[in-house]
Amino acid sequence: MQQTQTNTNQRYTNLDFLRMVSDDNADFMKDLVNLFLRNTPPTLDLMEESYQSGNWDDVRSAAHKMKPTFSYMGLKQLEVKAARIEDICRNQDNKEEIDPLIGEIKYICEAAFTELKEDLQKL
Repeated sequence: MQQTQTNTNQRYTNLDFLRMVSDDNADFMKDLVNLFLRNTPPTLDLMEESYQSGNWDDVRSAAHKMKPTFSYMGLKQLEVKAARIEDICRNQDNKEEIDPLIGEIKYICEAAFTELKEDLQKL
């Protein structure tokens, strides 16, 4: 997978939306953050493996599965990238775009995981 270099001082996550929908309930927020930290890495791996094997339905399904959690964690740019992957897989065109999109998602997720682990300590 191609990796995209981005500004390392940039914060990727924003928990404002999660605070709003949880009515600022710290326990609920912790549960959702932990769920994201637990479920996203295997879903990313599945998406990458499915891409490598040309299983476009599973690539699309994995991208679709991650979109809501990206939204809750304030990762709007990843929600857009996942939606693009879904569209490509659905339409079976521009497949060459998928590899860099997966790389960007993985790169930003790694930074987001670190941010969210730190945020858990503050909730």
